Amino acid sequence: FLFAGGVSGCAGRRVRVSDDLVEKPLLEATGIRSEAVKEARAKKQLGLWDVYALAVERTERLALRTEDLEQAKSQTQQATGSYLPHLALNAKKGFWAPHAGSSGVSVLLHAEQPILTGLNEVSAIRGARSLTRQRGYELRYDAQRLLLDVSRAYYSVLQLEESLRNEQSSRNLAQKMLDAQRGFRAQGRIRESDVLSSETQLARAEADLTAIQDQLEQAREQLSYLTGLEEGQTL
Repeated sequence: FLFAGGVSGCAGRRVRVSDDLVEKPLLEATGIRSEAVKEARAKKQLGLWDVYALAVERTERLALRTEDLEQAKSQTQQATGSYLPHLALNAKKGFWAPHAGSSGVSVLLHAEQPILTGLNEVSAIRGARSLTRQRGYELRYDAQRLLLDVSRAYYSVLQLEESLRNEQSSRNLAQKMLDAQRGFRAQGRIRESDVLSSETQLARAEADLTAIQDQLEQAREQLSYLTGLEEGQTL
């Protein structure tokens, strides 16, 4: 009984980040296993759940929430253990000496059962259990928030990559049109204002292209911050 009580009072394994392991509390809150993290690291193209697995394994926010949950569980165990029976065993053995008489052995077994002192013990146990449930809800909430943040960053990158390809096509088309109109201007077939209009369109396309490139770089930095991905990783 004492051994079982001692084991139940031990704290869970501490959560560590960036070790390719997903501890049990994180598994229960996110559904992500350690195997999913290892598989994601080996892939050349990552889907949303691959990216989320990497984020779960490396984020300190979930690790801190897990530590809070484990501490709340320990408080619950301590509050419960304070009301459980206590046993103590004390043994003594004397050694023979010429002037001390014969040796002797004494064993003392002491047991006590705490009694209720009002409702203090019951309140402490209920309060500790409520705190444990609260910490569990907070862990699951942060796991969902992390999934939302990762999803936004992930799809922002995909959307901006598509916008970048479209804008590059528009820019190339504007350049070809400008080159053709310059040839027509040399032949006297179009006016100077038409060429200036095409140059304006090209400049606008280049400005839009630069803006999208900046947005894409920021989105990739955000995704890298959450997951540790390299910039060139294909999604």
